[in-house]
Amino acid sequence: MLVAVAQPAPATADATMLHAADGAVLDRNGARVLLRCLNLSPWLVPEGYLMGEGSFAALTTSTSEIKQRLVAIVGPEKAQAFWRDWTDAFVGAADFERLKSQGFNCVRLPLNAKFIASSIGADSVVFDPAGIGPMDAAVAWGESSGIHVFLDLHDAPGGQNPQPSVSDVPSTDRVPRLFKGPLAAENQRKTVSLWRALAARYAKADGVGGYDLLNEPELPAGSPSTELAGLYEATIAAIRTVDRSHMIVIEGDHYAHDFSALRSLSDANLMYEFHEYTLFNGAWRTPSQKALVPMLELRSSTKRPLWLGEVRRGVPRLAEPHGGSDERPTISAGPYGPGNASIFATATRSRRRSKRRRHGRSYPVISWVAGLRTGRRQLRRRRRWRRCWKPRAPCTAAKTLASSKCCREIDDF
Repeated sequence: MLVAVAQPAPATADATMLHAADGAVLDRNGARVLLRCLNLSPWLVPEGYLMGEGSFAALTTSTSEIKQRLVAIVGPEKAQAFWRDWTDAFVGAADFERLKSQGFNCVRLPLNAKFIASSIGADSVVFDPAGIGPMDAAVAWGESSGIHVFLDLHDAPGGQNPQPSVSDVPSTDRVPRLFKGPLAAENQRKTVSLWRALAARYAKADGVGGYDLLNEPELPAGSPSTELAGLYEATIAAIRTVDRSHMIVIEGDHYAHDFSALRSLSDANLMYEFHEYTLFNGAWRTPSQKALVPMLELRSSTKRPLWLGEVRRGVPRLAEPHGGSDERPTISAGPYGPGNASIFATATRSRRRSKRRRHGRSYPVISWVAGLRTGRRQLRRRRRWRRCWKPRAPCTAAKTLASSKCCREIDDF
């Protein structure tokens, strides 16, 4: 899920769009919006660790390598058919309506630059219909259901951090070439060009909540701290030439944690985004006021919205008042990773074309792709997953992931 905090919108902001103003995210009527979101992963960015595989290889294999290995195993035609079926079956219009009925109001849509554009030039971008088509559909579903779709460039040209499963850099050469190497300048130009093209495409789309420019960037050692800010400024300037309405979402350096060099970005219709995982920060097992202090200080000092875009465990308390002047919740959160809300959405949908049905309910297609081994441990987890969804009244988004046996089993998956 995800989180929000806010700042005043510029005088030129289009108030018909979701925008930032007066310390909160506002809708077209000027009413405060508490973002209740989920990450639509691994729909368009097949991350191995989100696809049912528990091995270390799943964490160190890039999304491009997963696709390449599948081609090597079954051939290009069957691989293409698999990903087409995967895309068609993962989520649909009915799922967006279901999310709305359960209290969600937005989704974060991870994207891979390689998969949505066949070529990216300095002044032109050629979109791949197979990649951009699902995005168009998601935006349309969001507009019709009242769900705001935040476009998240999860894998930028060249890679924005050294993690293969997070930025699609090769597992054998983990260099973030968006910032390092002879192609860094070209990859940054491609990133700016891609965002300009995306903004032009969705400038009038009410279904788009905002543009999340880079997922979890990590500047290489020795890089000037201003390099990320410079790329953001160039990207924002390019977007504003074609779209002056949608919110810009900025993630900090060091995997969306360090905003020290990003406090003076010029655009006013802007929201900061940070991520937290209990694996890396034990304080987030039971989030408290103390755990939020650094981010709340960022919000109060910059008067800009703040969004927790990815979080694992400890979700319930984030919806409680954090001590703001009006004592109303201003931060919402949602899970990301095995057992997250996007897996929940997939597991609970009912689709005619699905061949996996138990008790009138369809199950997610958990694929061990590219030679990743399925051992006894994975099989036990798979059986537990199926047992979890046998109850007639499965857990819903209204229940926290820690509140029922069913949800606890999914979270342990």
